[in-house]
Amino acid sequence: MDNKYCTNCGVECMQSMRTCYECGNEDFSDTPVTIKPKTSSLSAEQPVASNPQKPMPWETSSAGKPPLVGVRGWLLFFVIIIVFISPIYAGYEIKNLVELIADPKFPSGVLKNWMVAIACAAALLVLYGVYAGVQLWSVKSGAVKTAKTYLVVAAVLPWVICLIFLQFLTGPEIFKNMGGEVIGGMIFSGIWYWYLASSRRVKDTYNL
Repeated sequence: MDNKYCTNCGVECMQSMRTCYECGNEDFSDTPVTIKPKTSSLSAEQPVASNPQKPMPWETSSAGKPPLVGVRGWLLFFVIIIVFISPIYAGYEIKNLVELIADPKFPSGVLKNWMVAIACAAALLVLYGVYAGVQLWSVKSGAVKTAKTYLVVAAVLPWVICLIFLQFLTGPEIFKNMGGEVIGGMIFSGIWYWYLASSRRVKDTYNL
Protein backbone atom coordinates (compact mmCIF):
# COMPACT_ATOMS: atom_id res chain seq x y z
CA MET A 1 0.00 0.00 0.00
CA ASP A 2 1.43 3.40 -1.04
CA ASN A 3 2.07 5.99 1.63
CA LYS A 4 0.51 9.43 1.77
CA TYR A 5 2.04 12.86 2.36
CA CYS A 6 1.19 15.62 4.82
CA THR A 7 -0.01 18.76 3.05
CA ASN A 8 1.44 20.96 5.81
CA CYS A 9 5.02 19.74 6.25
CA GLY A 10 5.47 17.22 3.45
CA VAL A 11 6.39 14.28 5.69
CA GLU A 12 5.65 10.82 4.30
CA CYS A 13 3.16 8.92 6.49
CA MET A 14 1.55 5.50 6.46
CA GLN A 15 -1.96 5.19 5.02
CA SER A 16 -3.30 4.00 8.38
CA MET A 17 -2.21 7.21 10.16
CA ARG A 18 -5.01 9.72 10.82
CA THR A 19 -2.70 12.62 11.74
CA CYS A 20 0.83 13.57 10.75
CA TYR A 21 3.34 12.38 13.35
CA GLU A 22 5.48 15.46 12.68
CA CYS A 23 3.03 18.37 12.88
CA GLY A 24 -0.38 16.84 13.73
CA ASN A 25 -2.04 17.88 10.48
CA GLU A 26 -5.04 15.79 9.34
CA ASP A 27 -4.91 16.63 5.62
CA PHE A 28 -2.91 14.37 3.28
CA SER A 29 -2.08 14.05 -0.39
CA ASP A 30 -1.44 10.87 -2.39
CA THR A 31 1.50 12.53 -4.16
CA PRO A 32 4.63 14.11 -2.66
CA VAL A 33 4.07 17.67 -1.51
CA THR A 34 6.60 20.44 -2.13
CA ILE A 35 6.79 22.78 0.85
CA LYS A 36 7.94 26.31 0.15
CA PRO A 37 10.55 27.48 2.65
CA LYS A 38 9.60 30.38 4.87
CA THR A 39 11.37 33.61 4.00
CA SER A 40 12.48 36.47 6.15
CA SER A 41 13.46 40.01 5.28
CA LEU A 42 16.57 39.64 7.41
CA SER A 43 17.96 36.45 5.85
CA ALA A 44 18.10 34.68 2.52
CA GLU A 45 15.86 31.75 1.76
CA GLN A 46 17.11 28.49 3.22
CA PRO A 47 15.97 24.97 2.32
CA VAL A 48 13.73 23.39 4.92
CA ALA A 49 14.31 19.80 5.92
CA SER A 50 11.10 17.80 5.77
CA ASN A 51 11.96 15.56 8.72
CA PRO A 52 15.09 16.59 10.65
CA GLN A 53 16.36 14.01 13.09
CA LYS A 54 18.97 14.08 15.83
CA PRO A 55 22.07 12.07 14.87
CA MET A 56 22.18 8.71 16.56
CA PRO A 57 25.16 7.92 18.85
CA TRP A 58 26.58 5.43 16.35
CA GLU A 59 26.61 8.06 13.58
CA THR A 60 28.81 10.60 15.33
CA SER A 61 31.56 10.62 17.91
CA SER A 62 32.46 13.43 20.30
CA ALA A 63 36.13 12.85 19.59
CA GLY A 64 35.64 13.23 15.84
CA LYS A 65 36.80 9.64 15.27
CA PRO A 66 34.85 6.66 13.94
CA PRO A 67 32.57 5.63 16.84
CA LEU A 68 33.18 2.40 18.71
CA VAL A 69 29.68 1.10 19.28
CA GLY A 70 28.55 -2.28 20.53
CA VAL A 71 29.28 -4.67 23.38
CA ARG A 72 32.57 -5.97 22.05
CA GLY A 73 36.22 -6.16 23.03
CA TRP A 74 37.04 -5.42 26.66
CA LEU A 75 33.45 -4.40 27.35
CA LEU A 76 32.23 -7.83 26.27
CA PHE A 77 34.96 -9.45 28.40
CA PHE A 78 33.78 -7.50 31.46
CA VAL A 79 30.18 -8.57 30.86
CA ILE A 80 31.26 -12.22 30.61
CA ILE A 81 33.20 -11.91 33.88
CA ILE A 82 30.35 -10.50 35.98
CA VAL A 83 27.60 -12.62 34.38
CA PHE A 84 29.36 -15.99 34.21
CA ILE A 85 32.83 -16.18 35.77
CA SER A 86 32.22 -14.25 39.02
CA PRO A 87 29.02 -16.18 39.89
CA ILE A 88 30.85 -19.51 39.42
CA TYR A 89 33.75 -18.45 41.66
CA ALA A 90 31.53 -16.76 44.25
CA GLY A 91 29.13 -19.71 44.23
CA TYR A 92 31.99 -22.06 45.11
CA GLU A 93 33.08 -19.78 47.98
CA ILE A 94 29.51 -19.42 49.28
CA LYS A 95 29.08 -23.21 49.11
CA ASN A 96 32.18 -23.70 51.28
CA LEU A 97 30.94 -21.07 53.71
CA VAL A 98 27.51 -22.69 54.00
CA GLU A 99 29.10 -26.09 54.60
CA LEU A 100 31.24 -24.58 57.34
CA ILE A 101 28.23 -23.00 59.03
CA ALA A 102 26.21 -26.22 58.72
CA ASP A 103 28.97 -28.28 60.38
CA PRO A 104 27.70 -29.42 63.80
CA LYS A 105 31.14 -28.69 65.24
CA PHE A 106 30.89 -25.01 64.25
CA PRO A 107 30.08 -22.98 67.38
CA SER A 108 26.71 -21.27 67.41
CA GLY A 109 26.31 -17.66 68.52
CA VAL A 110 27.24 -14.24 67.18
CA LEU A 111 29.98 -15.49 64.86
CA LYS A 112 27.63 -17.95 63.18
CA ASN A 113 25.02 -15.24 62.70
CA TRP A 114 27.62 -12.99 61.09
CA MET A 115 28.72 -15.82 58.80
CA VAL A 116 25.13 -16.31 57.63
CA ALA A 117 24.82 -12.56 56.98
CA ILE A 118 28.08 -12.57 55.00
CA ALA A 119 26.91 -15.49 52.86
CA CYS A 120 23.64 -13.67 52.10
CA ALA A 121 25.46 -10.44 51.25
CA ALA A 122 27.82 -12.27 48.90
CA ALA A 123 24.90 -13.97 47.16
CA LEU A 124 23.08 -10.65 46.71
CA LEU A 125 26.24 -9.06 45.30
CA VAL A 126 26.53 -11.87 42.76
CA LEU A 127 22.92 -11.39 41.66
CA TYR A 128 23.42 -7.63 41.38
CA GLY A 129 26.51 -8.22 39.24
CA VAL A 130 24.53 -10.47 36.89
CA TYR A 131 21.85 -7.78 36.68
CA ALA A 132 24.48 -5.15 35.86
CA GLY A 133 25.98 -7.37 33.17
CA VAL A 134 22.60 -7.97 31.54
CA GLN A 135 21.93 -4.22 31.58
CA LEU A 136 25.26 -3.58 29.86
CA TRP A 137 24.64 -6.30 27.28
CA SER A 138 21.17 -4.88 26.51
CA VAL A 139 22.60 -1.31 26.28
CA LYS A 140 20.07 -0.02 28.81
CA SER A 141 19.98 3.53 30.10
CA GLY A 142 21.88 3.74 33.39
CA ALA A 143 23.70 0.44 32.77
CA VAL A 144 27.14 1.97 33.28
CA LYS A 145 26.08 3.56 36.57
CA THR A 146 24.71 0.20 37.75
CA ALA A 147 27.98 -1.53 36.85
CA LYS A 148 30.03 1.11 38.68
CA THR A 149 27.87 0.66 41.78
CA TYR A 150 28.50 -3.08 41.64
CA LEU A 151 32.26 -2.51 41.45
CA VAL A 152 32.24 -0.14 44.43
CA VAL A 153 30.30 -2.61 46.56
CA ALA A 154 32.57 -5.46 45.43
CA ALA A 155 35.59 -3.46 46.62
CA VAL A 156 34.07 -2.40 49.95
CA LEU A 157 32.44 -5.69 51.03
CA PRO A 158 35.72 -7.56 51.79
CA TRP A 159 36.81 -4.69 54.06
CA VAL A 160 33.50 -4.83 55.92
CA ILE A 161 33.94 -8.58 56.41
CA CYS A 162 37.44 -8.01 57.78
CA LEU A 163 36.13 -5.48 60.30
CA ILE A 164 33.53 -8.02 61.42
CA PHE A 165 36.14 -10.75 61.85
CA LEU A 166 38.34 -8.44 63.93
CA GLN A 167 35.92 -9.15 66.78
CA PHE A 168 36.83 -12.84 66.70
CA LEU A 169 40.28 -13.19 65.07
CA THR A 170 43.64 -11.43 65.23
CA GLY A 171 44.94 -9.19 62.45
CA PRO A 172 47.50 -11.73 61.10
CA GLU A 173 44.86 -14.47 61.02
CA ILE A 174 42.48 -12.27 59.04
CA PHE A 175 45.19 -11.24 56.58
CA LYS A 176 46.20 -14.87 56.11
CA ASN A 177 42.64 -15.95 55.30
CA MET A 178 41.28 -12.87 53.53
CA GLY A 179 44.27 -10.84 52.38
CA GLY A 180 43.99 -12.17 48.84
CA GLU A 181 40.26 -11.45 48.70
CA VAL A 182 40.70 -7.86 49.87
CA ILE A 183 43.62 -7.02 47.59
CA GLY A 184 42.15 -8.86 44.61
CA GLY A 185 38.79 -7.16 45.03
CA MET A 186 40.39 -3.72 45.15
CA ILE A 187 42.49 -4.37 42.03
CA PHE A 188 39.59 -5.91 40.09
CA SER A 189 37.16 -3.12 40.96
CA GLY A 190 39.70 -0.35 40.40
CA ILE A 191 40.75 -1.52 36.95
CA TRP A 192 37.24 -2.06 35.63
CA TYR A 193 35.88 1.13 37.22
CA TRP A 194 38.63 3.07 35.42
CA TYR A 195 37.77 1.28 32.19
CA LEU A 196 34.06 2.15 32.40
CA ALA A 197 34.91 5.77 33.19
CA SER A 198 37.45 6.29 30.41
CA SER A 199 36.66 3.87 27.56
CA ARG A 200 35.60 5.49 24.28
CA ARG A 201 33.62 2.36 23.40
CA VAL A 202 31.62 2.71 26.62
CA LYS A 203 30.98 6.40 25.96
CA ASP A 204 29.92 5.84 22.33
CA THR A 205 27.81 2.77 23.03
CA TYR A 206 25.87 4.28 25.95
CA ASN A 207 25.90 7.85 24.57
CA LEU A 208 27.70 9.27 27.63
